[in-house]
Amino acid sequence: VKLATLAPEGTDWHGMLIEMGQEWKKTTKGTVQLRIYPGGVLGDERDMVRKMRIGQIHAAGITTEGLSEIAPDFSGFFVPLAFQTSEDVHTVMAALLPNLEQKLESNGFKLLCLGNMGWAYWFSTKQIKTPDDLKKMKIFSWAGDYKWEQVWKNSGYNPIALASTDILPGFQTGLINTLSTMPLYALAQQIFGIANHMLD
Repeated sequence: VKLATLAPEGTDWHGMLIEMGQEWKKTTKGTVQLRIYPGGVLGDERDMVRKMRIGQIHAAGITTEGLSEIAPDFSGFFVPLAFQTSEDVHTVMAALLPNLEQKLESNGFKLLCLGNMGWAYWFSTKQIKTPDDLKKMKIFSWAGDYKWEQVWKNSGYNPIALASTDILPGFQTGLINTLSTMPLYALAQQIFGIANHMLD
């Protein structure tokens, strides 16, 4: 089984996939072996979905960004500040999950498991205190997610569409200066060294 993920090599996320592969191999007495492609080496999440569709890979560890490529309704889960508590997220997910799984399956995909990677925070090269401060920034936007890019623009923000593998180079060159992500991802990708302001 070939599995792709953006999880950087050597992180806990990557380690959990390795452990899963070892368990599969042990349980099937070596019949099933998992080959992991970490760190976005096979492309962004939208690339991973396309590669699953044509059979180049069999599985992917993806976020709601990749899931929304298959079933657009998943995009509601990455609206900034839409949820105030973990209970909010769990309540909405419990209500919507059966319908979301059905949409995935009608498109030829099966949701094997769903996890929580934590809350996303704004990481930026300059301090952000207000929405107007954020409007002056160059915000990372997923390449290929034209709907959300347009939402940002219509709201007066400045989205810059990039592949996730271009986030760090984007910060290094000044192409972007703001990103909404989880602290562990910012640490694993060394983003925190450049985007050293975190808005809670």
